[in-house]
Amino acid sequence: MSQPYPVEFRRDVVAVARKHEAPLAQIAKDFGISEATLHSWLRKADVEDGITPGTTDAEAAEIRALKKRMGLLEQENEVMRRAAAYPSQADLANNGLVGSMGRAGPCGDNAAMESFCSLLQNNVLDTRHWVNREDLRQALATWIERTYHRRRRRQRRLGKLTPVEYETITKPAVDLAA
Repeated sequence: MSQPYPVEFRRDVVAVARKHEAPLAQIAKDFGISEATLHSWLRKADVEDGITPGTTDAEAAEIRALKKRMGLLEQENEVMRRAAAYPSQADLANNGLVGSMGRAGPCGDNAAMESFCSLLQNNVLDTRHWVNREDLRQALATWIERTYHRRRRRQRRLGKLTPVEYETITKPAVDLAA
């Protein structure tokens, strides 16, 4: 694939073409570009200079940046929505309510999530009263990254085994069944 022409070169070719001293085909041939490329550069220059309506390069860059920021905010909002929903489920028992258990099915499909939520409840949510959502969000992120993920990673002190693999090898089968 050929390299794009330098901005200065494009600017100079457009300036020559706008003088209308020669046909566009001749200008394109003199500069070693195709006539379609020259037309494209002229259209783009007209938009950039405000002669014709359209999106300028600066506006396009701003739109890209705003879309990226919006995506990040939507992700953060989803995380916060899910984090806020879990404590409200935990508070059901305090208000004499019973939470929905979902539809009938094998219990194994929820086991991993229930295990995670139980660890989250014991290690983060029940440790203190949370004054604002930002403190809770930071505590959740810190616990997940520093503590929870470490349980699944291979650890040097366990002989390069995950904690689950280490327990499986070192504990008798009777302890594991309990």
